[in-house]
Amino acid sequence: MNALLNLPVHPSHRLTLVVAQQYERENITELIATLCLHGPLYVLAGSDWLPGYGLTRLIRHRTPEVRQTLERVHIARAFTCYQLLDLIANLRPDGEPLLILDFLNTFLNDDIPLPVRFRVLRQCCGHLQRLAFRKLVIVLVQELKTENCEAFLSILAQSADEVLQIEAEPKRVCQPALF
Repeated sequence: MNALLNLPVHPSHRLTLVVAQQYERENITELIATLCLHGPLYVLAGSDWLPGYGLTRLIRHRTPEVRQTLERVHIARAFTCYQLLDLIANLRPDGEPLLILDFLNTFLNDDIPLPVRFRVLRQCCGHLQRLAFRKLVIVLVQELKTENCEAFLSILAQSADEVLQIEAEPKRVCQPALF
């Protein structure tokens, strides 16, 4: 997942889709810290997880202006695909980079009919493409082995200017000390 840290942090007008086999939250937190040190950042989460203390700690190691840096990060959460669509549709196309975490999670809700979820996903993709004309848009998704996930991912990938596949890093095995 170190490839995540090599994403461009300077504003470029593109929609980048990052598909990870497994999320490594430390690297995502590092990416958010790097982006917000370069200027304002809008983070949109499609799940409950957002970095808190870890982000503050990383920023504190890089600058004494922790509060000012954190004030440049704007955060929103979407719990349904409808909320995600509403948040994306109402974003201003300013130069502030947009980072979306766990984008597909909101589309996995079986309480919403499948055709509606596909329609809402296509609408979200249209808005993401519109936003990418004026700002850097990075969408992070975790590759899930669930029904319809591949179809959702395919639609999202067709909308992206760039798709990065990130393999899971091998687990580190620590040898216990003998003495």
